[in-house]
Amino acid sequence: MAVYLPNWPTDLVRRWRRLDAGTPVVLSRCVHQTEVVASACDRAARRGVRVGMSLAHARALLPDGPRCVEPIDDWRVARALRRLGARVTRWLPVVSIDGVDGLLCDATGCGLLYRGTDRLVRTVAGNIRRWGVRVRVAAAPTFGAAWALARFGPAPEIVTESAHLGEALAPLPLAGLRLDAGTLFEMKRVGLERIAHLLPIPRHALADRYGSSVLLRLDQAMGRAFEVVTPLRATEPVIAEREFDGPTDRPEIVALASRGLLARVCDALHRRESGCRLLELRLVRADLSPLTLTVRTARPTRDVRHLWSLLAGKLEGAHLGFGVCGVRLRAGALAGLPHQQAGHWTPDTAPEAGPDDAAIARLVDTLNARLGVGSVRELRPRESHIPEAAFAMDPVVELRGSGPVPELSRLDRPSLLYDVPRRVDVTFLSPDGPIALVRHAGQSHRVACGTGPERIEPEWWRHHAFHDAASHDARDYFQIKIEDGRVLWAFRAGGAWFLHGLWA
Repeated sequence: MAVYLPNWPTDLVRRWRRLDAGTPVVLSRCVHQTEVVASACDRAARRGVRVGMSLAHARALLPDGPRCVEPIDDWRVARALRRLGARVTRWLPVVSIDGVDGLLCDATGCGLLYRGTDRLVRTVAGNIRRWGVRVRVAAAPTFGAAWALARFGPAPEIVTESAHLGEALAPLPLAGLRLDAGTLFEMKRVGLERIAHLLPIPRHALADRYGSSVLLRLDQAMGRAFEVVTPLRATEPVIAEREFDGPTDRPEIVALASRGLLARVCDALHRRESGCRLLELRLVRADLSPLTLTVRTARPTRDVRHLWSLLAGKLEGAHLGFGVCGVRLRAGALAGLPHQQAGHWTPDTAPEAGPDDAAIARLVDTLNARLGVGSVRELRPRESHIPEAAFAMDPVVELRGSGPVPELSRLDRPSLLYDVPRRVDVTFLSPDGPIALVRHAGQSHRVACGTGPERIEPEWWRHHAFHDAASHDARDYFQIKIEDGRVLWAFRAGGAWFLHGLWA
């Protein structure tokens, strides 16, 4: 069985943003410093938006009114597909990820549980559609045939038996054989467009002209060659729990039991060579609903001492009610954490002593636990020539690699930049002459000299939170030196003047 999701990325955005069916959704990707369309919903496609066209062209084709245009998050889309595959295992035991928009499932023998394969197909398709996702499902004797029918079949739900496999595949385009683009182009040049066109051609002629991969794909679709898929394997959750003989309201007993469960969870993580970024301690209270205490870390860890230092603070302020009947600890957000060799170098004698990422992560976790998640922030550059949009203060939830650094401007920029440009008044010597006086905060400053202008155009393809007076206007920046020696960075936009920064 093959499950095809034609609009998977846009359907996810529509679901996440809670958009109605009439709102067009277009997702973009940066290719060679150009924003191009990576995915478009059916409504946008009917307006002429196609994958690969420039985002500016796509915006011009979209109708006026509500619309959603944003960059695609490939990692989040792939993670959602894996989660969907895990849900499909409710009906099919073997589910494999197929590219970025589909699933391949082994439904052998499952039709008996649903009184027929057609009912199984309707069950899978109906449940996925209830989640707000467009889907096409096909069942066939081979994975290749199911893949072709799901993408190019005449109906969104198709079931084909072995006796009619050739008839079902013959009218489908050659793209249903999962051939590469170069081979499809060469075949189209000589008039080969359907699978039926390949069947009368001798096999040796196909292999000599287009390679053995064409015969392999054709045999896999027809059932003459074996095909193996890699199924999703369910990961056993890391859970430890303990029930008391009766309710207890003594915090030290609850803390002792929780500490023991934490040691068991960390031992299980050590055996898996994994760490966790999420801990959930569930307290089953006698007279109240269960209480869940959550701890998050900046990077995967299995350090008992560090995790307990974060969990103990939350446990001290927990309301136990008239007693706790049991505790349950679950580790989530698992990630690989291999064993590391303990070093004997000291920071003073090490030849190259770099920053201790583990110590930094522990410090971030401690501050987030005491001050609240999001209290610790880091300065990250952004690809923008607009000064206030060239950086952002992101909350440190997890420690990430530095990655490629966006190209920074090499132009002279002030050492102090105001978060919001401040309105100033400027007086000229003559209507077209140089600046003579700058008035700011009730004080007037005479100008010694100045240079400029430097034109910075607005980024019309983005939506920045600029001040209202210059949100969509071009800016002309000037470096203005006043009599006390300070150098101001001011700009003119929309007929008004603003002070944006100064050099120390």
